[in-house]
Amino acid sequence: MAQAAASSVNKEMEMSMERLSTGKRINSAADDAAGVAIASRLTSEINGTNQAIRNAMDGQAMIDTAEGAHQEVESILQRMRELAVQASNDSNSDADRTALQSEVTALVAEIDRIANVSTWAGKGLIDQGRSFKFNVGSHGGGHNEIVATTTAMTGAALGVAAGNASVGVNGATAVEVGESVSGVSTVQFGGTPAVGDLYKIDIQGQTIQLKVEGTADAGANFTYTYAIDGVDPDGTGQGNPLVAGDFTATASKTVATVATTGITSKDIAEAFKAIIDHSSVTGGNINGDVTATVNADGTLTIGKQVNFGEPAGGQTTHDDSAGATLTTNTITDNGTGTVVYEIKAAANQFPQDVDFLINNVAISADVSSGAYANSAAGMIAALQAAIDAKTDAGELAGMTFTVAQGTAGATAIKVTAVHDTANLVSNVSATPGTTTAALQINTQANASAAIATIDTAIEKVNAQRANLGAVSNRLDSTVNNLTSISSNLAAGRGRIEDADFAAETTSLAKSQILQQASTAMLAQANASKQNVLSLLQG
Repeated sequence: MAQAAASSVNKEMEMSMERLSTGKRINSAADDAAGVAIASRLTSEINGTNQAIRNAMDGQAMIDTAEGAHQEVESILQRMRELAVQASNDSNSDADRTALQSEVTALVAEIDRIANVSTWAGKGLIDQGRSFKFNVGSHGGGHNEIVATTTAMTGAALGVAAGNASVGVNGATAVEVGESVSGVSTVQFGGTPAVGDLYKIDIQGQTIQLKVEGTADAGANFTYTYAIDGVDPDGTGQGNPLVAGDFTATASKTVATVATTGITSKDIAEAFKAIIDHSSVTGGNINGDVTATVNADGTLTIGKQVNFGEPAGGQTTHDDSAGATLTTNTITDNGTGTVVYEIKAAANQFPQDVDFLINNVAISADVSSGAYANSAAGMIAALQAAIDAKTDAGELAGMTFTVAQGTAGATAIKVTAVHDTANLVSNVSATPGTTTAALQINTQANASAAIATIDTAIEKVNAQRANLGAVSNRLDSTVNNLTSISSNLAAGRGRIEDADFAAETTSLAKSQILQQASTAMLAQANASKQNVLSLLQG
């Protein structure tokens, strides 16, 4: 019993000594299984909270960096406003305003430089709009995040740099100056064409858009893009984007002229002609009977054309019993609106069948049999029906055709083509190109307008500073709160896993006393056995 008591006391003393030497009440899971799990969870909370405090302080430093950039940008804008107020006074000469403008231009460049070099860990702060998330909790997402949003503080974003002031550079115009009853229209282009000019002409309901993309080069060429059928000229709408072209100006345009005047209104007319011709030839949106002519005065005449011709094989009219002569009128509409095609038969023998083309559309009639066989009346009826069928099908749109007795008597038939009186060309317009410039104070009017522009820019800077300032104040409160949370968590964990030195010291003293007592009792127990052994020996 004395030996068992000594062993138990020794174990308790060793535990007390371990806790006192490590300072921990729990040195292994066996000491407190539940306490180990709780302490581990609290350790995660404490470590996460301490890191969140550092995150918040890093966010604070980032905002302070952006604030410094904002302060400098605002100082520059205040100086620019001062210069604008000075330039708005008519006591300044043109040279004075030019000097003031030079400083404004330099200040805008400095705003851009500051916006591009203000970075944190390699990430731009005010060069463009960004969103920064600061993780200020021991967990992620939700209420553990504070978001700071910035917008670009470049000159362009503030409205004081190139790309904000749009100034018309020419006054490009397009107007329909002449229209006949036959649908022929004349369009006149005015102003000095420049990059960005957009011209539109509706032809038979199809919109042609031409946009100047590049100025004339030394080879008297300029580049343009165009679209047919109402396609967005910037290629952002539905349909195909504009088709790029490189238009060669007329031979009369010399290099010297290019150097001084660039693109002319006649060049625009020539480009439209090229587009119309290309669309007509390739079977595009514009019908093949539409023609375009550039006149000596630079105007563009748009009309309709009627071509009577022979079909494949070359025989326009024929008769099994007797030949027929043919008179063909192929006339490009010049405003009269009427084109006549006459068929003449020889020796009172009317042709039994007739084949010819109208704008490459095949027309065929056969009167070799039936009630009107071999007669002019039969041929007139047959031709009228054949042409009407093509017109109804849309192959000869915009034209009216009449078949009647010809001028040579019973053996002649004439086909008269008359343009419809509906407007061939409509909705002619031109949108002048624009150029962009930085904030201008080179005139009294520009300087006065610049003051309002700069005020707006200052408001943008102040709005962003206020937004970031509010976030900065939140981070201050967040750091204070997190510090309190971390302290309380550490205290709670300490109560679970830290040793109670007073209790453990008392326990150690008790164990030491009991150890000494148990050892003494063990010695006494051993001594009593020796007396028994002595009696046995005697």
